[in-house]
Amino acid sequence: GAVVGPLVDGLHNQVLLEYDVAPVSALGGGLETSLLIPPLLAATYVVLGSLLPRVARRVCGEGLLREPVAASDEARALLAVATTCAIVRLSTWAETLAAPRGLALLAVAAAAQWALLDGSLASLCLAALVGLAGPVAEIPFMSLGCWHYLQPDYFPLAPLHLDLPDRAAGLSSLTGPCYFAVATDAIALGRWFGVPRDAGDDDATAPQDCS
Repeated sequence: GAVVGPLVDGLHNQVLLEYDVAPVSALGGGLETSLLIPPLLAATYVVLGSLLPRVARRVCGEGLLREPVAASDEARALLAVATTCAIVRLSTWAETLAAPRGLALLAVAAAAQWALLDGSLASLCLAALVGLAGPVAEIPFMSLGCWHYLQPDYFPLAPLHLDLPDRAAGLSSLTGPCYFAVATDAIALGRWFGVPRDAGDDDATAPQDCS
């Protein structure tokens, strides 16, 4: 998350947003990120890859809605990261489309990523929740002046009448599917580097050697 995440994050930031604190530019401006992002994404990937999937499995169960195409955890994780990069990059083109079309394009791409590489109900519910809540979680950082979106079209706190300026509360609707995709690849990485279920569950059901 801390190493690869900022590179993926930088694939679309020159189009969607601008960093106001500790900005970093590379590749002639083709990659824009901030020194704030590595620690934030490191924590995000720990939460999305390890902690929340366990909660989601306990709530939604271990069932699959469809079988993933890749057999091994390693292959699914690598493909998930690669497809997340593609979806994030696709958002730069989706920005040029009319808002419903761009959002629909990214939503279909993110749903296809989940269907092909995961297929579980728990992951679908968690990724959908992250797709909705993830963008909103940026607002405190925006209110502190860390970054702002260049063409905001989504104002989730508007019904609360908090009188926040657009620069501090205006998001891009295209970030939702990107968060969905990030959650999908974080879950896949968690499976690869970790265990598919709580270790305590296996210990409780494993035969005991009494000799």
